[in-house]
Amino acid sequence: VIRRDPSVRTRHLVVIVVLTTLVSAALLSFSTARYLNGAISARGETVEKLLLDQIYWFSQESINARPREAAGTSISLDESVRSLVKASTTQKSDLAYCAIIALDGQVLVASDERNLLQDRSRIRPFNDLLRARWFVQLQQLYLGDSIYEITIPMRLSGKPFATLVAGIPGERFRSHLSPTLKLSLIFTLIVLVIGILTALTSSNAVLSPLREV
Repeated sequence: VIRRDPSVRTRHLVVIVVLTTLVSAALLSFSTARYLNGAISARGETVEKLLLDQIYWFSQESINARPREAAGTSISLDESVRSLVKASTTQKSDLAYCAIIALDGQVLVASDERNLLQDRSRIRPFNDLLRARWFVQLQQLYLGDSIYEITIPMRLSGKPFATLVAGIPGERFRSHLSPTLKLSLIFTLIVLVIGILTALTSSNAVLSPLREV
């Protein structure tokens, strides 16, 4: 009778655990990357739609209503535009600030209770976040404290005269992303545990030919 080498079982378990871990990590990476890009893009599109459909449109209407006034003056005097800008940064909103800024830097209309526009050290372009790799996105959103700014050029007769800007805090992204990311992590852990248990229960069957000669 040939006794089974104990190291054979160990090597078998190690190989199965490593393979299961690699597959689980690959699945988690793929699903996280796909979800992050889709969710961040969707959040940006929602904010852009809000800005374009409401604030931008009413700004153009205010200019048309005061053809003799300068475009910036017309916007700054329009109560509808001012009310919409202020309403866009309520506690239920995703926006930390919203403003219309002329090309020379003059703020025409703004809602910025935290004075974030005065100190732009925390402000990052939203497109940079959107184009980053998924692990960079996670690092920036969960380890940083940045505000991600969406910018929309405003034009008059085909020429830009101001910029509509809005900032989305990182914590807003986290509140939307965290539930799904946690579910993905839990699912990956379940797959990993099942793989390890399968390796343990199948090791005897795989190595049974070595028990007898």
